[in-house]
Amino acid sequence: MLNDQKPVLLFIDDEQFLLNAYQRMFRQSQWRCLFCTTTLEARQLLELYPVRLILCDYYLTEGTGLEFYRSLTGKFSGVKRILLSGSNEVLGKELTSAGLVDAVLHKPCTKAELINQIDSCLSTKRQQA
Repeated sequence: MLNDQKPVLLFIDDEQFLLNAYQRMFRQSQWRCLFCTTTLEARQLLELYPVRLILCDYYLTEGTGLEFYRSLTGKFSGVKRILLSGSNEVLGKELTSAGLVDAVLHKPCTKAELINQIDSCLSTKRQQA
């Protein structure tokens, strides 16, 4: 369990090189960052840590990030959600309007864009769908 008071972020991406980039990017951040490559690992981490925000890739080996977000019910329904997508087909406004995600970021995005979106999500209360 964590012994500091930093907000916990969980990054999910099946491409390890992207997780490595996020790790380097947020090594010295004001958040505690966790990283995993599967939604099974993500569920285990959600049980162990007080995750405030999940940043999940849209396309995963075992499905989509959107399917994963839809499956988060009960005690995880209040966790903030950012969907990361390399595809222009993912319609961010529709997903946020429907309350399925708090934000959609198109990859590649800059560190500044990520930080701004994380700050924005952590400063607002999650709307229940």
